[in-house]
Amino acid sequence: MKKLNVSQMENLQGGTNRQCLIDGILTTVAIACGAGLLGAIGGLYAANSNGCFN
Repeated sequence: MKKLNVSQMENLQGGTNRQCLIDGILTTVAIACGAGLLGAIGGLYAANSNGCFN
């Protein structure tokens, strides 16, 4: 297993503000287009997988 130094580990934690903004916009668009609950669940899943809640 490769050992990481501190600067490399910082890149692994948390999503970038830009990616979280894109997730939020896409979630809002999905809900506005009538996807409702599915859009909200998909948006939260995407945000969680991109580390926006870390």
